Amino acid sequence: MTREYLKKASLTAKSDASSVHDTVKSILADIEAGGDAAALDYAAKFDKNEGSVLLSAEEIAAASALVPERLKADIRFAHDNVRRFAETQKATLTDVELEIAPGFGPDKRPSR
Repeated sequence: MTREYLKKASLTAKSDASSVHDTVKSILADIEAGGDAAALDYAAKFDKNEGSVLLSAEEIAAASALVPERLKADIRFAHDNVRRFAETQKATLTDVELEIAPGFGPDKRPSR
């Protein structure tokens, strides 16, 4: 069966992965050099954020009061499910040592 796309973005000079990589690399370098001030500049540029990124306890409480109880319950439900799954999955993990070939086990390097 042939795959048919209803919508497909065409590759343009602006969507070239190498230019995106260069842009992100430049942004990260700016933030590393400029610290919080540079990060706040990018937050204003990309997110249109002009406010503080740190909230007081009162601001957090006021924002929380705006969230419907049903949504809070749904978030708690999802959080609990993700946490329980992660804990269960973690409990099934064990340390493993494997000898790939005779003399090539853990902490052993082939001689040259």
